[in-house]
Amino acid sequence: MATTADRAQRVASIALGLAALGVASALAFVPVKGSARRPADAGLDAPAPATLASASLDAGDVDEDAGAPAAIETTDDDAGGLQKGAPKQVRLGVVLVQYAGAQGAPPNARTKAQAEELAQRIATTAQTDFRRAVLDGDSGSAEDVGRIPRGTLDPHTEVAVFGLAVGETSGVLPTPRGYWIVKRTE
Repeated sequence: MATTADRAQRVASIALGLAALGVASALAFVPVKGSARRPADAGLDAPAPATLASASLDAGDVDEDAGAPAAIETTDDDAGGLQKGAPKQVRLGVVLVQYAGAQGAPPNARTKAQAEELAQRIATTAQTDFRRAVLDGDSGSAEDVGRIPRGTLDPHTEVAVFGLAVGETSGVLPTPRGYWIVKRTE
């Protein structure tokens, strides 16, 4: 079972990973209980990990009475390669499986072939137990990474993610950061 510190580390890691893809501005504030730990491989001069994944939202995105984002609007004219009626943003969980050479992967990461094999196994688990799959994934995996707007992800990943129905889990998606298994939650 993941500890609060492990959860804080995962949230900070996914925020940093998504920042590399330009997603950080799309994340809502995600409170994390407890204190975060500095990663073991971080230098002594590395900043302390944050306990919030911060972001900015447009004024119209938040329903101040409910404290939650307002209803998601869709338009067909800006869908690009997306299905007709795809939402402008989605909320999702991500399982990350890194490999050597992927963005943000550690120098001692597994090979791409090993990562793909592991990702396939985790994807099978994710279909019935996404929480377990998140725990089986690499640091940066999280059950909820927040709301991601269109235009943030690479085009192939975006089409796959925005094409998922609420509650649906993807298969293995190749991304610049490694393999993703995504569950759309909103």
